[in-house]
Amino acid sequence: MSLFILSDGGGTYSAGPVSVFIDSRGYGNYSNSETDESIVNNGDGSGNYSVGKTLIYNNRDGSGSYSDGTLSIINYGDGTALVNGVTITDAPRVEPLPALGKFPPVESLKPVESCGTVITLEDGVLFDFGKSDIRSDAAHTLSKLATVLNDAKVPAAHIYGHTDSISDEAFNLQLSQERADAVSAELKKDGVSAILDATGYGESKPVAPNENADGSDNPAGRALNRRVEIFIPAF
Repeated sequence: MSLFILSDGGGTYSAGPVSVFIDSRGYGNYSNSETDESIVNNGDGSGNYSVGKTLIYNNRDGSGSYSDGTLSIINYGDGTALVNGVTITDAPRVEPLPALGKFPPVESLKPVESCGTVITLEDGVLFDFGKSDIRSDAAHTLSKLATVLNDAKVPAAHIYGHTDSISDEAFNLQLSQERADAVSAELKKDGVSAILDATGYGESKPVAPNENADGSDNPAGRALNRRVEIFIPAF
């Protein structure tokens, strides 16, 4: 189901085969692809309805027409009409269609309370391939991160290690734990005062597919999955 409401009362609604459009100026339409039903209201008193072979038109000036493949009626709006080719003189006028109403206003959504902040570091920033030793050039990055954490007076943070699906699951789990531990140790060495813990998840929590839909390798996806996340709960 999809519902989109504009501030002026117009909007759209769709659910399966049903689709509804309403303009704030009083016109709109309805369609159901499953029943082949369609309603159009032009907002000025005119409109039409169709389902299968049945067609109804309202021209807003008292005239209109009806046909279903068997019966045909043309109402001229002046008291005369043509019914299956036969003229009659006591035909009632066709009443104009009322304009459509508006969607009710939607109350403002309350802001979602944040549960925390995640800092993501790609493995290529920190480690050599398949290794868990912090590279010398990466130590500077973690030193700056330590300063940020201390300046923000972060009380606690969780460090999560992740890998792609290359190598076996046991190796990836161990590597991710060692990498999380290494980042935790480096931050502590840099003087982080927050309480830190480290957890390795291996390949179990990917953020992108390691393979393409055809089964071929997806290097870009694997690169996104090889990461260390630092989750800072809201405080």
